Amino acid sequence: MKARAKDINDAVSAWSEPLQVFIAKTSFILGRITNLVTEDDVITFEAVNIRAIKFFPFSFNPYTSGETITISKDYIGLVGTRFIFALCDAVIEET
Repeated sequence: MKARAKDINDAVSAWSEPLQVFIAKTSFILGRITNLVTEDDVITFEAVNIRAIKFFPFSFNPYTSGETITISKDYIGLVGTRFIFALCDAVIEET
């Protein structure tokens, strides 16, 4: 996505550099993880061997190649240093 700004005098800026926008999807995630990092309101980790069920639209996906996954801290379930079993809002960055 790119953005422009307009001030009160109707002056318009140049287009910004492209920005990545991620939309969290409600997901059920189960499996082995690595490189768990907690920061502010999110938890980020890499997939070792997980399964994710996304609900809107419905899909069932395996992740086994180190995909980076970010979830909100408002999850229901268990998130350990090497395992996850949780219902959460998740962003999965596929490589």
